[in-house]
Amino acid sequence: MEEALGELFYRRERGMTLTPAGKVLLEYADRAVRLLKEAEIAVRDMGQVKGGLSIGSTDSTAAVRLPLVLAHYHQKYPDVEIMLSTATSEKLIIEVLADKIEGAFVCGEVSHADIEQKLIINEELVIITGNEVELLEGLQKPNLLVYPSGCSYRAMLEKWLCQTGISQFKVMELGTMDGILGCVAAGMGISLGPRSLITSSNYEGKVKMHKIAEPFGELSTFFIYRRSAMLTRAAKALIQVAVDLYS
Repeated sequence: MEEALGELFYRRERGMTLTPAGKVLLEYADRAVRLLKEAEIAVRDMGQVKGGLSIGSTDSTAAVRLPLVLAHYHQKYPDVEIMLSTATSEKLIIEVLADKIEGAFVCGEVSHADIEQKLIINEELVIITGNEVELLEGLQKPNLLVYPSGCSYRAMLEKWLCQTGISQFKVMELGTMDGILGCVAAGMGISLGPRSLITSSNYEGKVKMHKIAEPFGELSTFFIYRRSAMLTRAAKALIQVAVDLYS
């Protein structure tokens, strides 16, 4: 290839690195591999909805919304094998763009030129506190119980705090919503999440939900996928099932 195209690698004592020409060629190679993959999908999908489907979801959507979606989907398309992984919205966007998953359910609209998205549902967001907290106006230097950075709920909570003039707060990161709610119920701090998540959990009555004004009181769930990708019939069917259930 170098005889035909010129130098593609810088050869060093400990390995090689790509030259500028090599980086350009790599981009075209990636596109060629992707095109072959899409051609295979197009031919395979001429028949019934079947095969594997790798998707991602935020933890809260996986806990509250996806069980019903997946139950209906499996009933209609039993020959599809779904592989589901959960992560923050930020990480899921990266995985979609890297073709590690075919699509993902994320919180909030995504502004990215290579991302296509389909609105699934609008969620009411509430501030979650222990039952001992009567009014949000009395909060001073609260302890935030949140997911790691990249979580849409965490970002929304921090924006709400700044909007209400609360600039000093501590942060405790947890890996699951169940852990977050348990700590809130124990009086260790506050959080933010969908009202539907609380009402469908074991923590209803153990925590207090506080309604907040727009634009902080609502966040939409979208199904995202790479704009240039050819969605499989299995993925298209999943989107349609989710929209039919929650539209």
